[in-house]
Amino acid sequence: MQLGSSIIVFACIACGCSSREEYLRKWYSPNSTAEERVVAVSNLVPMGATKPEVERILGLHGSWNRWHGPSYEFRTENGALVPVQKKDYDQWTLEYQVPGGTVALFFQKVGHEQDGFRFVRAAFRRSLEISPNGRLE
Repeated sequence: MQLGSSIIVFACIACGCSSREEYLRKWYSPNSTAEERVVAVSNLVPMGATKPEVERILGLHGSWNRWHGPSYEFRTENGALVPVQKKDYDQWTLEYQVPGGTVALFFQKVGHEQDGFRFVRAAFRRSLEISPNGRLE
């Protein structure tokens, strides 16, 4: 029995089972920081994963969003800010609410299929709060 347990432990270490389990614990733990969750996502979700694949790993409690519109870059000319229109942005995200903000998973549209979205990166979006004196914090 001891030899069998040793082989299983060795196999888990060799295939990375323990680190995957650790990242899953970080993702699901209510005590994890947002930064720990982003690191967990980056290690749990392979690049190019589809939305259904991501939801199987992270859960179905995310919200699917599309952010799109014009994009501008501001330059200083003669002491004034001058807007220069850039390519419009079109971002699709799967967002999970966590304490202090949102873990956003960014997807790229591939082809014309309805489920033609592929995971490209994860980031944390901090919630902004307005203090009683009217300042953003």
